[in-house]
Amino acid sequence: MAGHVCVDLAPGLHREPPREPGGLFDVGALTVTVGGCVGNTSLALAGFGIDVDVQAVVGADALGAIVRDELAAAGIRSSRLRSMDVGTSYSVVIEPPGQDRTFWHHTGANDVFDGTEVDLTGLDLLHVGYPMLLPSLVVDDGEPLRRLLARAKDAGVTTSLDLAVLDADGPTGAVDWTAVFARISPFLDILSPSFDDLVSTTRGPSEWSVARERGFAESLMNAGVGVVAISAGARGMSVRTADAARLRDAGRALAPQAEVWADQLFRHEVDEIIEPVSTNGAGDASTAGFLAAVLGGGEPREAATWAAAASRAVLEGRRPQLADFTAGIV
Repeated sequence: MAGHVCVDLAPGLHREPPREPGGLFDVGALTVTVGGCVGNTSLALAGFGIDVDVQAVVGADALGAIVRDELAAAGIRSSRLRSMDVGTSYSVVIEPPGQDRTFWHHTGANDVFDGTEVDLTGLDLLHVGYPMLLPSLVVDDGEPLRRLLARAKDAGVTTSLDLAVLDADGPTGAVDWTAVFARISPFLDILSPSFDDLVSTTRGPSEWSVARERGFAESLMNAGVGVVAISAGARGMSVRTADAARLRDAGRALAPQAEVWADQLFRHEVDEIIEPVSTNGAGDASTAGFLAAVLGGGEPREAATWAAAASRAVLEGRRPQLADFTAGIV
């Protein structure tokens, strides 16, 4: 597990916070958790009993200590988590009741993560998270990310990537994401973005449709990605996979299942939760469920089922656990 990690600071909100200056607004207790792709996905995978090794950058500060302590408490290895004399990344999570969350985010130590120090020894699968929040990884049209993925492919490691919504005014807002995807796709075995992630890179209309979702999946697969799983929240997930020849080159975690996974195109529908406890980390949990099924030798529709169940657990206010699932995949 490599890439973006932060600390999520979530004040308890009982109603919509005011915007006018000079006032006083009562809030509930502050929830402090490890977040970002590395935090959310690794904690969910650990709940499935998957052995996880984290590789990222934090600051030598109190927030960095929180990251280390929480990962250790979950049994996640972090000996490759670098500390530097910079501030640890954090997000202030604004989540009024019944609404999707908004992040006030500081990329912090993630600014210096470029993938060069990622150790691939003993890995079956490398999952990299949030290149939109890792500016050093996507300079030169994503060349550092391409090098990391190519190095993993050469080592027989299955490569996986998750995205984040792009802030057009943020540190990677000026990056040519079409060029990045063209460069990295041939080295990418699994891509698990949300529909909103992909839309944000196009600066196009935000309206969702099955046709647009499948259009994204088809385009990415044609560019060279082995498995594309696009989540759309309560609307479910679209899965599109390449042919068996491509998947036989998809690393130790996926290649043995190449024939089973080949040439898939389907949508997995989900039941909407009307009043979620929290949406924070639900997308990362979905990816964790999908990857847990891959690592356990599950079939594509099982992976989509696991993804939906893991996301649902977060929406219901708990971390995914292996006991939540009935299929004996892992």
